[in-house]
Amino acid sequence: LEHLDLHGEAALAEFLGQHPAEAREVERVMGFVRSNGLLAKVKLEARANDVLGDFRLVERIGGGGMGVVFAAEQLSLRRRVAVKIIRGDLLFLDSARTRFRREVEAVASLHHAGIVRVIGVGETESVPYFAMELVAGRGTDVVVDGLNGRDPATLHASDWPLAPANEPWWRTCVGLATQVTEAMAHAHSRGV
Repeated sequence: LEHLDLHGEAALAEFLGQHPAEAREVERVMGFVRSNGLLAKVKLEARANDVLGDFRLVERIGGGGMGVVFAAEQLSLRRRVAVKIIRGDLLFLDSARTRFRREVEAVASLHHAGIVRVIGVGETESVPYFAMELVAGRGTDVVVDGLNGRDPATLHASDWPLAPANEPWWRTCVGLATQVTEAMAHAHSRGV
């Protein structure tokens, strides 16, 4: 579904060609999904310039188990934000919609410098979404991939974005771990 969502039928066919052992089962499930009109009710792929409530999507910046995240513009305030929408393949599952709503409520209950704030929530054409502060910079996964394979003895704080320039590498790592654990402790203390 992700290949279909992102790149269309040709990408789905290519994916199935790369996974012949699973192709028959995936085709069976896709037949069920199509025959029940689940792909036709709502488009699976949100695109740049789509508008959800007060938010115009600009570009896809990430995704995960429950949703897809876009950089967006909040039209009323002319500011950049992040908007998370539920993944298209989960739109028709009540349990997934409930989990998505719980995620919004959980994040909205947290107030910590290391956790982005929810600034809006809504639903447009049966697509639930929530808006959050947009944090500038690169994802940790991108930075870590860039460091992959390098000798730790050669690393400096400047190899990590926004780190103090002359700080030892170990101190940068400990500082980052401290920030993450403090944010997690805050969330855990509130039942998340």
